[in-house]
Amino acid sequence: MSIRIDLFHIARLIMLSIVMALPLLAKPALAASAVPYQMLAESPEGVPSTAARWQAGWVRADAGERERWVRLEIATSPQMRLLTLGVPDIEALTLYQGEGPAARPLLQLQPDSPYAARPWPSRLLALPISPSTQPQVYLLRYRVHADTPLSLQLVTPTEYAEQLARSNLFTGLVIGALLALLLLAVLHYHIEQQPAYLYYAMTVGLAIVFLLQIGGFLFPWLWPNAGLWNQGFPMWLQAAIHCSHAAFTINLFDLRRRAPRLWQAYLLVMAAALLSATVYQFTGSLALLMPTALLHLPLPLLAGWLAWRQRLPAAGWYLAGTTCLLLFVNVLFGLSIMGVLHGLPFFVFPPLGYLLEALCFAAALGWRMHSLQRSHARQLEARLLEAEQLAQAEADKLALQQRQQQQQLELAAAGHDLSQPLAAIRLAIPALQAQAGTAGIGQHIAEALRYTEDLLQELLQDARQQHAAGHTGQLALDEVLIAAYQRHLPTAAAKGLRLRYVATRLRYPASATVLNRLLDNLLVNALRYTEQGGVVFGLRRQADQLLLQVWDSGPGIHPTDQARLLQPFTQSGRRSAEHQGYGLGLYIVQTLCAQSGYRLQLASGPLGSVFSIVLPLPPAQNC
Repeated sequence: MSIRIDLFHIARLIMLSIVMALPLLAKPALAASAVPYQMLAESPEGVPSTAARWQAGWVRADAGERERWVRLEIATSPQMRLLTLGVPDIEALTLYQGEGPAARPLLQLQPDSPYAARPWPSRLLALPISPSTQPQVYLLRYRVHADTPLSLQLVTPTEYAEQLARSNLFTGLVIGALLALLLLAVLHYHIEQQPAYLYYAMTVGLAIVFLLQIGGFLFPWLWPNAGLWNQGFPMWLQAAIHCSHAAFTINLFDLRRRAPRLWQAYLLVMAAALLSATVYQFTGSLALLMPTALLHLPLPLLAGWLAWRQRLPAAGWYLAGTTCLLLFVNVLFGLSIMGVLHGLPFFVFPPLGYLLEALCFAAALGWRMHSLQRSHARQLEARLLEAEQLAQAEADKLALQQRQQQQQLELAAAGHDLSQPLAAIRLAIPALQAQAGTAGIGQHIAEALRYTEDLLQELLQDARQQHAAGHTGQLALDEVLIAAYQRHLPTAAAKGLRLRYVATRLRYPASATVLNRLLDNLLVNALRYTEQGGVVFGLRRQADQLLLQVWDSGPGIHPTDQARLLQPFTQSGRRSAEHQGYGLGLYIVQTLCAQSGYRLQLASGPLGSVFSIVLPLPPAQNC
């Protein structure tokens, strides 16, 4: 029994669950309060320098990513508090207590600083603020990717732990949903061998890794001592996501054939994404990141629009997923970074965007596969109907031939019966001629009898010839074998298999169309499931029957599957090559055999299988 999981319905279920859970997850974040701070337009005077690497250009960045200064006035507190920054990592940071020449550096982080250098062990950056009986002034000097503004909050360790717990719950739900979609995509790819499932799984897997990275999970888990790699890894992830996203879109809509120019544009984006990551790795420059993002931005919308115009089944869901990603990642996340939106943390939007995109893409993929399955089902039903009609036509033809032969036999028997009284009349003619005056009458009767007997002889001879024609072989079986060999030789050669047939001089009263259909189905199956060795077919004569046989060196058929595989739309589920067929070949063979008066036999073992079609010999040939 095979179990099929519908990716489309699973995606809709996960989407509904996440939407229902969002208010519960967002409410605590909205209640958080930010600490007041002042952004300084220029570096404060008199602050003593700390590490020479600030002045020596150690922190690599574009001109737009300059260092920032923040002045904070923190009220008195009898307990230690944490100044949370709202980001998982930072290029460089120095915290001063006081201002002017009296400013005292409390801590410093550099791009190559290990995870252990953080003053508070947490996946998100947090700086401890000591208890104080008087208001304190702090200066924060930092440099961050893309000049992202900090989300500064002053909380107690307990409150911070609660915030992290809520954030971990939200991240866990998103990652769990993405992992479920990833697992389903891998299972579908294993079953159906469709490349779109593989590219979708790659996109979802990379999105999971990216969300874990920007959430600060991977730094302490995988490379706690590789600070520089932790800074550059997101750029490589973004490049990989661009490439997998492009590959999924190209395969989903067959852009190479349907839209060659759009396909070329996607190839350009993939090359630009890899180039921008390489440039950042060696120079620290993000100059190519923005052009690459702007180049990629319209392509998914254009691909979805073209698919919508061509009425492709996955277009609607694909457009929905692309819109969600652009809305949450490009618009809302961008507005939050620019300070337009307040309340929710910056890094809430990317997980939602990637999750909704993955769900919509899963629905698009499931809907496309559902449409393809319906189309295949209609084609298979047409094939099955054609096979049944052919079998019925052959059965009607055979029945008509049998009725004609029966009528000829009955006519021959009637002629034979009529010849008996005619013979008796002929014996009486000499006696009639012996009487005077009846010679002319006797001669006339004799001529009439001779003419009647000649007609009956011709009728009997014609019936005998037609009856014999119905039981002697009109079809040269060697021609059938040669034609089948020529049809299937290219397939065998493409797989590196040997294909042979055994020549024969036998003739048999059968339909060439039926024998061709029988051989084609058996040879297609044999070549499909044979990986090495070869296939041989031919005829073998026995006492009262002919065997049309196909031998292969394939993996064989399990005994428990042999009877079940004769049912329509049935496959064993044990062979990866089964995705190429529909489970109808053996059923069509069995149906044609039953309608034509033949029998199908199967013998299989670990070294291969042999399929035999038993052709009964007419009585005249049983010698």
